[in-house]
Amino acid sequence: MSQFEFEHQHEREESAAPEVEAEFNQAGAAVETPVSSLLYGETAKTSYTGHSGSDNVAYAEPESFGEPDAESFQRAGYLADQLMDDVKLLSREMPPARVFNEVLSAKRYAEHAEAAPISDVVDCVAQMALEFSSARRLETPVLCLETEHALIPVSTAAVSGGPGSMVNLLRQGDASVVRDLVNEAIHSYAQQSSQLKTVDVEQAEESAHFNLRIFLNYRFWGSKNWRDQSQNDFYGSRPPVTQIPPEPAFGGGLHVKVFSQTPGLRIQVAPAFFIDQWLFFGHPSTPVSGPILPGRHVFAGDGPMLPRRTVDPVIFATPPTFEIKLTRF
Repeated sequence: MSQFEFEHQHEREESAAPEVEAEFNQAGAAVETPVSSLLYGETAKTSYTGHSGSDNVAYAEPESFGEPDAESFQRAGYLADQLMDDVKLLSREMPPARVFNEVLSAKRYAEHAEAAPISDVVDCVAQMALEFSSARRLETPVLCLETEHALIPVSTAAVSGGPGSMVNLLRQGDASVVRDLVNEAIHSYAQQSSQLKTVDVEQAEESAHFNLRIFLNYRFWGSKNWRDQSQNDFYGSRPPVTQIPPEPAFGGGLHVKVFSQTPGLRIQVAPAFFIDQWLFFGHPSTPVSGPILPGRHVFAGDGPMLPRRTVDPVIFATPPTFEIKLTRF
C-alpha cells in the first residue's frame, strides 16, 4: 500500500459515513413516484427516500417484486461512496498516474463486491478520475449527456485525445494555449448535439456519484439473482407478466433484447454513471440480442438511416428490464 493510499484510508476510517437508512416522507407515508424504465422497470412503483451523507437516493421498497433489496442498496451506497471519495481526492491532489492505478483497482475494492463483478466499474471510475483531474488542471468544463432524469458525465476523449494527452500537452506547452484549445473543442462538441451540455467539475462529480450509487444497486441485486432459472425464484411470488428473466449469457451477464424504431442500426451501450466509451451491443436492428451485466445503461444507435450516433434519452435497469424498447430512433 502506498503512503498516499495509507493516509487516505486512515482519513476514511475516521470520517466513515453512518449506515444508510431508509426513511419516510414527512407525512410518514410512502412516496409515489412514476419511475418508468429509468429506475425500476416500465411501471410506476412505490418508492422511499434513503440518505447517505447529504445526498438523497431514490430507493424502491424491497418487498415489491422486481426491485433491489435493502442489502444491495446499502452495499451499493457504501462502495459508491468509497469510489467517489477516492475520485474526488485524486482529482484534487493530482498525483502521478501510477497512484491512480494503485488506488483505483478492482482488487482494492473486492471485499465489498463479494461475488458481483466490478472490474468494469472500477476501470470506468479510474478513467473518470483522470478526466476530472485533467479538467481541474485545465480549468475546463465537463461534458454531460442529458437524459430524461439524470446528467451523465461523458469522456472528452472523442474531442481532445483523452486526459493523458491533455496532461502531456500541459507538460509540453503553454497551459493557457492548451486550455483555450480544449475549451473550444469541448464547447464545439456540445453544440453538435442537443443532448450534450457542459457543467463544472463539482457538478459532474455529484451527478456521477448519484448515478453510480443507483447503478451498483442494480449490479449487486442482479448479480445475486441472474443465475436463477426460475421466474418465481427471481421475483418471488408476484412476477410481472412481461418481464421473465432469461437464461444467463455465456461468460456471464443476462440476455437482453433491444428494439428500435429504425431498422438496420448498429446498437451501442454504455453504463449510466459515466460514459468512457460506447460498447458495441449488436446489429442489425430491430431487434438485436446480446449479453449485458446487471446495472443501469443507456443505448445509442447509428447506421445508414441514422448516420450520426443518437442516444435514447431513457436509462434502462437490467434486471428487471430485459426487453429494451427505444423511442428516439
